[in-house]
Amino acid sequence: MIQTIFLKENEKNIFGSLQNQGIDTSKFEKHFIDLFNKIYNNEVGYYIFEQDEQIYKIIILPKTIDEKSSTAQKEFVDYLLHYHRVNNKYKFDKTKQIPNSLLSLAFEGNNQDKNNSHNPIEEFEYYKYKSILESIEAFFKRHKNYKKVHIDYKSQDIKYKLNLSKNIKELDKTKIHQTQSIEMMYSQIATITNGALKLFAKRRIDIIKDAEYKKLLVQETKKVISFIAKKYPIDKSYKFSLSKLNNSKTTKLYSKKSDTKLLLVDIKSLFGFEQMYEDNNLYVNNRYDLTTTSFFIDPILFYEWYVYDILKDFAEDKKYKILFDKDEDNKTTIKYELVSQKFEKDKDRSSNPDYILIDEEKNIKVVLDAKWKNIEKLGDIKSSDFLKLKHDASLLENSHKTIPYLIYPNYLSDEDKISISKDDNQAFNFGSLQIDMDFNKESNSINFRYDFEKIEKQLKKESQEKKVQKILEDFKSQLDDKRTELITKLLNSEDLEDKEDLFNNLDNQLLESSKLLSNQLIGEKLPNEIEQILKDYDETLSDISKDFLKSSGLIYNYYKKKNYKYFDYSMPASGLWKLVERELNTSFVWYVRIQKRVCDSTCPWTSLFTRKDKITHEIEKGKTVKLNQFHYSKDELQGVMLGGINLLLKDNDILNYFNTFINIDDYITSDIIKNISTIRNENAHIKAMNLEKFEELYKLLFKDGNINKLLEMKGIIRNKIESL
Repeated sequence: MIQTIFLKENEKNIFGSLQNQGIDTSKFEKHFIDLFNKIYNNEVGYYIFEQDEQIYKIIILPKTIDEKSSTAQKEFVDYLLHYHRVNNKYKFDKTKQIPNSLLSLAFEGNNQDKNNSHNPIEEFEYYKYKSILESIEAFFKRHKNYKKVHIDYKSQDIKYKLNLSKNIKELDKTKIHQTQSIEMMYSQIATITNGALKLFAKRRIDIIKDAEYKKLLVQETKKVISFIAKKYPIDKSYKFSLSKLNNSKTTKLYSKKSDTKLLLVDIKSLFGFEQMYEDNNLYVNNRYDLTTTSFFIDPILFYEWYVYDILKDFAEDKKYKILFDKDEDNKTTIKYELVSQKFEKDKDRSSNPDYILIDEEKNIKVVLDAKWKNIEKLGDIKSSDFLKLKHDASLLENSHKTIPYLIYPNYLSDEDKISISKDDNQAFNFGSLQIDMDFNKESNSINFRYDFEKIEKQLKKESQEKKVQKILEDFKSQLDDKRTELITKLLNSEDLEDKEDLFNNLDNQLLESSKLLSNQLIGEKLPNEIEQILKDYDETLSDISKDFLKSSGLIYNYYKKKNYKYFDYSMPASGLWKLVERELNTSFVWYVRIQKRVCDSTCPWTSLFTRKDKITHEIEKGKTVKLNQFHYSKDELQGVMLGGINLLLKDNDILNYFNTFINIDDYITSDIIKNISTIRNENAHIKAMNLEKFEELYKLLFKDGNINKLLEMKGIIRNKIESL
């Protein structure tokens, strides 16, 4: 009869847990030493023993398997099989191996429909023993009866061939290094192995209660015994016992080479001895009974390698490089120094996150730490979980953009973003990723969507800022040349219209640069005042005027937030005064041109005359405004600039054209235009414009409501023109 007992990983009260399951613990208290050691060392596995003709099967489940589940044993065997699958791939535990060929059979057997009724652990034991027998057979197939082995030997006398290289390096000249050749007698090893296999077949296999599995193991064992006996001379007088298997003489015999060490581990494993590493040397715990078997693994080590296996596939798919702290060729070591003001700095410091994913193209490093714990509420995340993560991420920030992540087998969701905040100020952000152990690849899809979105935005922003900086550098160089050229020509010009043309050329340069720059400011918001104007006067504003407003607003908002002390605000300012010019030319100036018979009501830019015809409006004191001035490169009228508009607004004859339907002074005055022109001429055309002067212009147009009045006036004049 078999009694199955489940215990939880890290079970602190073993007695209480067993008693709650109705088990009399006094019957097998001597076995608790092994159990306590395993559980308190965070190991999971099974411990099977016989007591008073009752077989007890104690299974310590990993925290990812519910002991109350009806398929807990099957899930656990699946867990162990995946341990071997990952181990076969990366060889992190050389003491436990089931070849892939057997592993596939074991997976198939464990996932049949009848698994709820059969004994998964016993099936696992069968494949474990079968694997060991195949490993033993393979060893003896590889070797001859004997083999010469060269070993190092040193003494004061010369007995063997001298080792010149070691003698040269030896400081103690009384020691003479030599190379001894000895014959490795595999027949002696074969004798011990033969005895072990016979004992296994005779008494140990009885622990397997399934008749079919027992029969198959007996056949397999006898086959290996027969093979060894035919190939090697066996000492028939040798009496094998478990005590001999672990004595110093046997250990010394098997310790000559690494493969014979592993052979001894295989032999001991047939009898349920625990396989472990200690100080990088294989050793096996003693066990002198034939009715106890156990199998334990480190779940933390397994989880780290299991996560690595998933991350490695992800990295290969994304063309990333992956570092893993347990991969000797690709370790995650980050070296740093501890520097003191008073003492010599400590140079030999390093930190090792579990994993680092590197996207070289985007200069991103994803720093990940795997935690073997279930997170059922946010409070389960301890500060110790993320403090080292923060430390590791900060060490990499100078060279790369970093994305820190914690990985858990069970979390509240597949992925999450967590902020460490104090008084609404974020001190540290990290992602949380669930990589469960359901062994379903689809459920463990990885995309790091939260932080990659943030990094992508940051990289895009940096790229944008580089482009903006390049445009600014080009703009400054060109503008300096244009201003020098403008000043030179102004000094040599007496004609007002010539001066206005010179200003117009510079304005076009400013507008072109402004457009290039604003095109890079994707995602930047417009000032509220400009947003409102665009909304309220959508049908009134021309498309070009809308572009002027948007580019000016975007650049203004961007650099105001940046607080660039020496930014030249001529660019955004040019859009504002050109907006005023444009809107007045498509309303006020257009109506004046209609009255002067320069154009009709169909289009403000189409002249009824030729380019050669000079039509001007004479202003007092000999000043004139050209009303039939053509664009230098287009067959259309050129807009009258601010200086000319200012003159027209001061002329009573012009204002009389409008008196029948509107009082122009209620909407726009020559003083307003003069103020705009003065700001433009003194702080943009001649020298760079600072933020203070730009905001003076901005206030004049938007805060004082003048742009609203101008557009209201445009609507009235356009209605009048349409009625003509």
